Amino acid sequence: MKPISIAFCSLVFVLVVSIVFTLSCAGTPEPGQLAECPSGARPQPELPQPLPNLLDPAAVARGATFFARECERCHSRLVSARGSRLFRGYPRLDCAQFHAGVSDGYLYAVVAHGGPAVGRDKAMKPFEAQLGTDAVVDLVLYLRSIGH
Repeated sequence: MKPISIAFCSLVFVLVVSIVFTLSCAGTPEPGQLAECPSGARPQPELPQPLPNLLDPAAVARGATFFARECERCHSRLVSARGSRLFRGYPRLDCAQFHAGVSDGYLYAVVAHGGPAVGRDKAMKPFEAQLGTDAVVDLVLYLRSIGH
């Protein structure tokens, strides 16, 4: 058995780095370029509990904090704010037409139970077990506050 040459290992390394760079940086969007708003019919599951007052600023602020920490890298309205090219296809969540087409139950289900719970991509992971019901409700309230 022949030992692997340093030149071959170097070539493989360069190819892997090139592929990773291409996936994460290629097609860099223009500054200020907005992501597309999602459209299309969505299932409308029921909420497990009624939402509290949408004008509760403390709940909306808690939801905003969670959104910034966990959601913005995939769902930012600015394409350039998304973490990599791989995240650019996920829906923008501040669009009026998106909010007009989804129920609070849909928003709750997709955040709490993940994308497959509503027939969407499994890349959307569930958060209810990690955060609890109250935090998911706070996030739904925040999403509704930005959906104008």
